[in-house]
Amino acid sequence: MNTSMIFLSIATIWGMAVVTPGANFFITVKYAIIKSRINLLFCIIGICSGTLFWASFGAYGLVNIFSSWPITYVVIKYIGGGYLIYLGIKSIISTSINNDDIKLTQENNWFDNYLNGLFTNISNPKTPIFIASIFAVSFPKSMPSMFLVYIILEMVIISFAWYSLVGLFFSSRRSKLIFRHFNNHIKIISGIIFILFGLGVIIVEA
Repeated sequence: MNTSMIFLSIATIWGMAVVTPGANFFITVKYAIIKSRINLLFCIIGICSGTLFWASFGAYGLVNIFSSWPITYVVIKYIGGGYLIYLGIKSIISTSINNDDIKLTQENNWFDNYLNGLFTNISNPKTPIFIASIFAVSFPKSMPSMFLVYIILEMVIISFAWYSLVGLFFSSRRSKLIFRHFNNHIKIISGIIFILFGLGVIIVEA
């Protein structure tokens, strides 16, 4: 398979994976609706940092790591599922906070927003398995290091483009006006979704 076909196959498979709704999608929508665009941007950058993290590991032998030390996958599985459950509980509990207080605090908490995006992405152990599978299926046995760098950048750019589009759509003035009156309902629903994702990560076998 030539390099152009590898780029195309990676872009196609990864693009389909990214647009499939998951934890990254739901946290992007939540941030777009209830927070400012600058905080949304930091959350998306965090998500893309998670993609960079897993893609880098996937490119350099993540399958071998999980095969050699199965406990590594189990640890990631439980820590990741627990973190998603934590995010869900935190979202539900935050419904008791006054909306004015949220408005005052959300603008200056960029680093926390980045971390939320980052850990939401890396907390799902299915992601590294999927990425490792992509590399295992699409790559020849020998591959120049710089080509791997280009592939990783391609995956990060695809992720950033998609979540930016999602964020722009849901952060529009019309969307915010529609959802403003349902702020607590959105937090509860997104909290339940995150809890279910977390339980799914822990309970469902890989």
